[in-house]
Amino acid sequence: MATSSNVASGALSARRPTATGRGIPCLFLRQLLCSLLLLAPGAFGLGVNSSHIRHRHHLRHRRHNLDPVDTADDSAQIASNEAQIAGDTAGHIAHQAEDSLRIADAESEKLQEHVNGQVQGMLPEYLSGDDGTTSYLISSFPELRIVNYVRLPDLVWRPLIVSGIMSPKALVVDEERSRLYLSDTALCKIVWYQLITLPDKTLISDGRQHIAVNAVAVRNLALDLTGNLWFSGSSLPVPPVQPTDAIWKQPVIVIDQSSISGVPVDPVPIWTTAATASTAAPLVLDAYNIFYGNDLDGSKKGSVVKAGHSAGGGLTAMADNAAQTLCLAVTPTALFYGAEGSIYGVPKTKGDMGCGDANAQCPVISDLVKKPTAMLWDGDGTIYVADNGAGAIYSFASGSVSPHALDKVIDAGEVWGLDVFTSVKQQSSARRTASALLLALFLTPVMFAS
Repeated sequence: MATSSNVASGALSARRPTATGRGIPCLFLRQLLCSLLLLAPGAFGLGVNSSHIRHRHHLRHRRHNLDPVDTADDSAQIASNEAQIAGDTAGHIAHQAEDSLRIADAESEKLQEHVNGQVQGMLPEYLSGDDGTTSYLISSFPELRIVNYVRLPDLVWRPLIVSGIMSPKALVVDEERSRLYLSDTALCKIVWYQLITLPDKTLISDGRQHIAVNAVAVRNLALDLTGNLWFSGSSLPVPPVQPTDAIWKQPVIVIDQSSISGVPVDPVPIWTTAATASTAAPLVLDAYNIFYGNDLDGSKKGSVVKAGHSAGGGLTAMADNAAQTLCLAVTPTALFYGAEGSIYGVPKTKGDMGCGDANAQCPVISDLVKKPTAMLWDGDGTIYVADNGAGAIYSFASGSVSPHALDKVIDAGEVWGLDVFTSVKQQSSARRTASALLLALFLTPVMFAS
């Protein structure tokens, strides 16, 4: 029994942990656990510097073995390390706050731009800085068989009509009805297209070709103030009917009816060659008169001639310095005409044919053009000239009939016809209502303040 008791006691004694031997010392376990706990914050990404933790643990361990002076130094070191950790954390937080503020400022600017855009769209045109008016230069290019346009002032050619035409030359725009009339000398007819301005200010046609006049050899086109179409040229009837050369009129109501029925109606001759004794080519109209230029013998029959809207009146030659007149433009006070190599001007009140010594009464506006095939007044203060010989479009001031410098607007190789189309954007009723409400909101504080 004693032996049994001793064996049991020894076995139990062998299993009990001791400071030495095979068992794991308790002190080492405790130190290991403390180290794991101290390292845990760094392992879990709490952002604490592990070197500071190890140093702090080392200092705390020394407290049990060092004198009070060393312990105080260690405490000071620990406090310094903890202050450094707190400072680093505060700096990191401040940096994140700055980033958040920058992001907030950027989002605020985007929101403000969006709100400004919405307000700008609701403002009436005179407050928004956009008067809603867009001007287009439209030109024909017979060699290329196309009609292109330029949206002023960006000066980039864009296609308008690219099919259904063979040799487009003279053209004119009816702004009130948004129509483009175009003479096709190869197809011997005058056609028209409906012009449409898209919201992004792109100009297009409706894609449908309407016939205004059929079976005519057209030299030039013009419109009067009521939208009636005028042109110079010769009819091409079926033989044995003889052709008629004249200045013709096609009333706008007839053009509208023909577009509905699909059957072209013959135009009315106003001034025939029997009355003019000359061949009219370019022409332009104002409220009272027709001004036309002679295609041949202008020095004898008048480079520029003034006639009435009906054949009952007389004819008044106004210049004799150009044998062939190529283009005309009229303003409220003056008449400009182009010939080979020059542009001239005369007052509308001029009542005789002679230009005087050295053409003093028909002064040269510019001699820098080569072959001006179209010219127009924009209704404000500018004359535009299409120069087929130079392959460019020019402009000059229309205020007087004195020499002017030409400004090149844009290069335009093979250009022939030219006109200006001005589109005015109409506000919808909903937008007008919104504009009125917005103005009321803006003006209310001012009214109360006053």
